[in-house]
Amino acid sequence: MEEALKNSDSELNKNVNENAENSESGFSYLIYRLIAVADQNRSTAALLGCLFLITVLDILFDLYLFEPYVDLIETLSGSKPGEFAEVDIGFAPEVWQAILGMVLGTLILVISIASQSIPKLIDLYMKDLISLIYVWILIASGAHAGVIKLYGEIGLVRESSRVFNAHFLMTFCGIVAFPYIFYILRYTKPTNIIAQIYGINMDLIRSLVTPRSHALVKNDTVLSSQQHTMFESLNQLDDILEYVSFKELKGDIIYDMGRTIRNYMLIKPYLHPEFFRVSEKVRSDISFKTLVGQYEEMERTRSFYEQKCFRLMNNNYIKLMEQGEFDLSSMIAGEVAKIGQTAIECEEEDIVEIVIIRFNTFFRMSIKHALRNNEPRNIYNLSFFYGQFIFHLVEH
Repeated sequence: MEEALKNSDSELNKNVNENAENSESGFSYLIYRLIAVADQNRSTAALLGCLFLITVLDILFDLYLFEPYVDLIETLSGSKPGEFAEVDIGFAPEVWQAILGMVLGTLILVISIASQSIPKLIDLYMKDLISLIYVWILIASGAHAGVIKLYGEIGLVRESSRVFNAHFLMTFCGIVAFPYIFYILRYTKPTNIIAQIYGINMDLIRSLVTPRSHALVKNDTVLSSQQHTMFESLNQLDDILEYVSFKELKGDIIYDMGRTIRNYMLIKPYLHPEFFRVSEKVRSDISFKTLVGQYEEMERTRSFYEQKCFRLMNNNYIKLMEQGEFDLSSMIAGEVAKIGQTAIECEEEDIVEIVIIRFNTFFRMSIKHALRNNEPRNIYNLSFFYGQFIFHLVEH
């Protein structure tokens, strides 16, 4: 009888623990899902956050800081300035419009000019939290001033809100306007854009090992968005490589492509197995539209991201070789060799086979180019990097 009671108690405790874990995991999933939705809709999330922030700050200023601020002004001035209800706030909306017009005008001008040589720059800008937060603070502060003016005209005067808007919000946003413009000018510099694309992509890849990503990996919308963002980063680098004419920038892009895949392979063992499902957005990518029958193979070998990078590198290798950019085409071969060495160290046998196939393709293209143009330099350079890869393979 006692054993039966003990068994029933243990089963009851087990059920209670399981229910607690399920409720906790359900709550965690809800939080993770909200974060994912906010990340996918950054502009809307920034707007709501700025409206909430200004509302809360206005209330806190009225409750705790307004009276001390009035006392401070009286102490510093040596006189009592009187009631702030008499302060004319009619100028504030026009000032906010001027600040907003200056900032947005500069943004439109700078981004329009930079987009001519750097495609999809607006997509990168729309994900920049600093820009989104600052612009929405300007808009929300202007709306705040408009509401204060409207209420003043109908006799509803809130002194603390007038002081908060005119003395604090306007001063802060006016001072920050010019540093922000310089930030945007620096932001649109090609080297910084390339570094931004690489950094954002690596932040996403590193976030894939977190409990939040593991909890959301079975959500098709989140998984598709993550894979699409990773692909878009490589596509952006590829587009910039096509448009820019400076060798240094092209070299940086090629290096960042290779570095992305090498770092990805180091993180890859810690990713959730469900992450390697090939989503619809991946299947619709321009690089994969001809690989209709190979999706299951890519899922089995977990190689869809490496395949994407290799296809881009293959296309650029041919273009640079045809354009006579021997050093850059050789740099692509060197990056493929480094990826192969990393795959060997990570014991990624499927990726090693893909690297060998890619080198065979490079050799075929370089031999064809050498016969047509009587120029064997690509073959020499390719043989050197392939030899490094084979030597590393033999060592391991």
